[in-house]
Amino acid sequence: MKHQTNDLLRSALAKVNRTLKSTGLQRAFDLSRIRSDFSPSQNMAALRRLLTLGRFELVNDVNSGTHSDGIITRIADTAAIGQYLLVQKGASAPSTNVAIGASNGVFGITLQGGVSTTEPSAVRLLSSGRGTVMATSDGSAAIAVGDSIIPIGSVGKVETNTTTGSQQLVVGIALEAVANSASGTDAEFEMMPVYYFRTF
Repeated sequence: MKHQTNDLLRSALAKVNRTLKSTGLQRAFDLSRIRSDFSPSQNMAALRRLLTLGRFELVNDVNSGTHSDGIITRIADTAAIGQYLLVQKGASAPSTNVAIGASNGVFGITLQGGVSTTEPSAVRLLSSGRGTVMATSDGSAAIAVGDSIIPIGSVGKVETNTTTGSQQLVVGIALEAVANSASGTDAEFEMMPVYYFRTF
């Protein structure tokens, strides 16, 4: 029954999209993001949040087996996680939760708004092949455009790789410069994500 009612929701929203397009409005419902494991009311609430808040939280059905847009939905493990921070699997429920990223094991980065402990939130996978992401410098050193970016400690932040002769986990390439001791929004910068590899 849920599948059938979501089909009706898709049909109704497709009609709305045609109307929006005919009036020249740019915003539209992304019908590919309707989740079959949500009820129609849950799907509408999530789509409304996407349109009003810009949160990209709807992703493929858990059972679909792929996430072609490079975004997965997760819940914060024990505490909310801020925006633009690296994450790894959660300890309590690795398949549904994420925790703040440590130097090893990171696989994604939070988007604008971060990740909630109560509401499924979007996490961008590293090296998904779809554009750039924002990251947060720890402020310990300046970052220059083109620098290799590595995780630092267990706070989800990153720094430029200044170490030679030892293995480092690279998670991105900086596309913006960040000043030494930057904090707040000044520490947030654009990078090209990569699924980390060890330097030699």
